[in-house]
Amino acid sequence: SKSAARSFDEVARLVRDFGRYTFGWVDPTWNADPTWTREFCDLVLKHRIKIRQTAWVRADGIVRDEGLGILDQAVRAGLCQVMIGVERPEEQSLRALHKHGNDPDTTARAFEILRTKYPSVLTIGSVIFGLWDETPKSLDRLARWPYKLGMDYCFFIPLTPNPGTQVYEEAVERGIIEVADRRAYNFHTPVLRTQRYSPRQLERLYFRLLFFAGRERIAAWLRWCIAIRDRRRRRVLRSLLRQGVVLALRYLASSVRHPLRGDPTVYSRKPVWYDS
Repeated sequence: SKSAARSFDEVARLVRDFGRYTFGWVDPTWNADPTWTREFCDLVLKHRIKIRQTAWVRADGIVRDEGLGILDQAVRAGLCQVMIGVERPEEQSLRALHKHGNDPDTTARAFEILRTKYPSVLTIGSVIFGLWDETPKSLDRLARWPYKLGMDYCFFIPLTPNPGTQVYEEAVERGIIEVADRRAYNFHTPVLRTQRYSPRQLERLYFRLLFFAGRERIAAWLRWCIAIRDRRRRRVLRSLLRQGVVLALRYLASSVRHPLRGDPTVYSRKPVWYDS
């Protein structure tokens, strides 16, 4: 990977020459190497550069770095938002997704550390629905699980068979890919059928997950309204909620215009510059 010193030089130049102070790291495992994280954050703190950092991280890395003192260092160096792919609450489902190293207990411990020791850090989790053996019971458990973990916000993502992945190869072998249009591979639109559900049925279930109103969710909203004082956390949560409402309205409009259509709604749009 790129060295910590090189990464810091690029950040310092963006701050100095372009006035950029918020950095979103899109590497899926920003905290994969604790040595890199320590060296990079050392440089940020040593040069007293005031930046904000958001990153996709692994839950087991959070637990490890807390024990090494690196997580505290990262927060002092501007880490203000983390996104964690928690995926599922059952180890069997994690194995089916070829996810290793982040069992449900490790994930719960990671969110507990962030919630209790670093309240300024916004926590976002993503969970996957639409596995082959999905049931109403498993979906109900999935809807409640994010609130038990105590994350600030949760993305519900339909299982998406990106070409080149093992999930894609298995879906092709089973013959369960129902939508070939790549515009639908946007992590909102279900494209696979399961043992019990069509993609259109999964889409309806998606919105039940998105607007689930059980006890856990009501308690989470009350906590958000009362306890969260950090301005950035509140601002980002409002923005995420607005995006969720927009998705819901687009789905409802599509259902009204095409009540008998069996295909799921495509939410992504091809930008005008794409073919230029």
